[in-house]
Amino acid sequence: MTKLRFPDLKLRQGQVYIQQLRTQPDGKPVQVPSGLIHHWVGIAFIPGASVPQTLAVLEDYDNHKNVYKPDVRRQSKLLEHSGNQFKVYLQFYRKSLATAVVNANFDVQYTLLDTTRATSKSYSTRIAEVANSGKPDEHEFPVERPRLPVASLQLLADRRKGRRDYIQVESVGLSRSVLRQSSPKLSRCAHRGRSTS
Repeated sequence: MTKLRFPDLKLRQGQVYIQQLRTQPDGKPVQVPSGLIHHWVGIAFIPGASVPQTLAVLEDYDNHKNVYKPDVRRQSKLLEHSGNQFKVYLQFYRKSLATAVVNANFDVQYTLLDTTRATSKSYSTRIAEVANSGKPDEHEFPVERPRLPVASLQLLADRRKGRRDYIQVESVGLSRSVLRQSSPKLSRCAHRGRSTS
C-alpha cells in the first residue's frame, strides 16, 4: 500500500485527503488501448473505527443511497450475498459539464487479511446509461449498445498514529473508453475527471 504524508490537523477536522497516483512500472506509463487506469489513494480520520467496522458500512449496499449520496442516487440494492461474495445494483449520478446517470451491477468480493487490512475486488457485470432521469419517461438506453466494463481493487488499512485512528484506501480501476462510442456526455465527464483530479 502507498505510504502517504498527510495533513494530520486537517484530517482531525473532518477533511478527507485524496491523491491521484500514476501507475508507471519502470518509470513508464501503462498503455491501455481504448481504456483508462484510475489509481487513487485516500485517508480519513475515523475515531475508534476498525477495518471490520468499515467493511460493515461498505457491505451495507441497501444503505449506499443514503451514505454516498449524491454520487449514489435513489437506488442501491444487495441482490445476492454468499459469504464474502456480493452481487449489487447501484445507480450513479454525476453532474459536471453534463449530467450523467448510470445503472450498474457489480460482483464484489471482500477478503479480510487480518484485523488491520482487507481487500475488495469489484467487477461490473452490466452498465447502462439512463436517459431523462427523474422524469416520467426515464429509461435506459438499449442494452445492446456498448457499455463500460469496470474492474477495481481496493486495499483498506487501519493506520494507528498515537491514539488516533486512520483508515487508508487505495483503489486501482480499469475502464474501457467505449464511452466515446456510446455517449458523448459520459465521455466528456470521464476525460474531465482524469485531467482535473
